[in-house]
Amino acid sequence: MVFINKRLIELKRMIEKKATQEIKNEMLRYSLLLCYLRIQNEEISPNAKLSHYNLLHDHWTEISRIASIQMNFIIGCDLANMAAVFANAVIHQLNYSHLFILAAESENGKKNVYKGKKGDDHLMKLKDAMRTKSKYTKEENLDELVAIIFPKLVPKTS
Repeated sequence: MVFINKRLIELKRMIEKKATQEIKNEMLRYSLLLCYLRIQNEEISPNAKLSHYNLLHDHWTEISRIASIQMNFIIGCDLANMAAVFANAVIHQLNYSHLFILAAESENGKKNVYKGKKGDDHLMKLKDAMRTKSKYTKEENLDELVAIIFPKLVPKTS
């Protein structure tokens, strides 16, 4: 796991200098591999691991965007910036908004800019959508998985 973390740091530095598609793709692969390894290293039953692997596969869009918030660099999608990630979450991932907000308000997440070109604060828009939209229903099926793959983001409950 140490090698993967070091490689992700190297790749992030490379992206900061020149963000080629090849480097972005490698960043995505290593990020996904790190998620799988964290699940593998967790002391849970084989059935629970399988369930988490399935959740990771089925919800990679949401998870990769949370990873983007934590890495301060967008992986796994063509959204232009963090404001776009949050604008997209209002439309497509509203039921997981509590995880996006948790990520944004974390130490790493605070480094990102969530205001769009027009000055709209998309983090506030997401919070407002959670309060006001009738279709909002908090989905908690990813909460345990997020705690495993982002250990600095969610304290483990045991």
